[in-house]
Amino acid sequence: MVKYFGFGLNINSEIEFPELLKSDFTTPDIEILFGKVPEIKDAINFSSPNFEYNINDNEFAFNVKDIAIYYAKDGKQIIVEPVCEIKNMRNIRLYILATVMAALLLQRKLIPLHSSAITYKDQLYCVCGDSGAGKSTVISYLSNKGYSIFSDDILVLNKDNSNSITACASYPMIKLWNDTLDDMHCSKYSEKSFPIMAGMDKYGFFFHKKFNTNRLIINKVFIIKKQERHDILVKKIKGFDAFTSLMKQVYRPMLIQSNFLKQLCFMIISNLVKDCQIYEISRPINCLSETLSNRIESIILN
Repeated sequence: MVKYFGFGLNINSEIEFPELLKSDFTTPDIEILFGKVPEIKDAINFSSPNFEYNINDNEFAFNVKDIAIYYAKDGKQIIVEPVCEIKNMRNIRLYILATVMAALLLQRKLIPLHSSAITYKDQLYCVCGDSGAGKSTVISYLSNKGYSIFSDDILVLNKDNSNSITACASYPMIKLWNDTLDDMHCSKYSEKSFPIMAGMDKYGFFFHKKFNTNRLIINKVFIIKKQERHDILVKKIKGFDAFTSLMKQVYRPMLIQSNFLKQLCFMIISNLVKDCQIYEISRPINCLSETLSNRIESIILN
């Protein structure tokens, strides 16, 4: 077993994860094991051509066509049953670090947010939006200007003892598309040695040595939207508009099935809306990444 830290948790794993931070601890929060996935009883079932989901209050089974069957239980254990060749571990890990971990976090009463994030002067700034909106691109540009990457793609939200909403990072890797890398011309992101998935023109870049394992309070949230427009429009949103927009950023919302989790998500997002400033950034479909990043930086600095 290899010991890791990720998503705010101590992880014991039979699977090696170069994406995670190696750690040392006595008691794990979760274990990741190879094994036979059990049948789930009294489960909600839904599927698409390549995925099948089964969920009940404390179990989750996830069948990914031609890759693996995954199982998460009680927020403490993940079982992986590969159906592809074991040499394709990168594809197998990809789903553990995304959908399966999201299900396990929810079992632990933690809310995963679809967000990248950076820190500046000990303050946390989140960049949300649909896939392709430019979250990772923005934080990669800002990382070249003295900002520190906190997390890419997923943040883990929780309420602390003072009732503040805090966030912890997922794992120390940022994922960037090849065209973004070509536009950046940055030596820090020049080595394309870690493709995210076979056949995908997207690469991972690690920052293990600079990985921030602390829980931080969020200062500002930027929600990027692609629109048919000619310029960038910035709008500060509050109240119901902010709540509705931020609820749409919850990661893998189809996994939130129980009334308890729906209420928990409502409470976490409602408190986050009260505690931080939220901006909606409407950008053109064809927008220079540097221009978008500079606009967001100007709001951070004000």
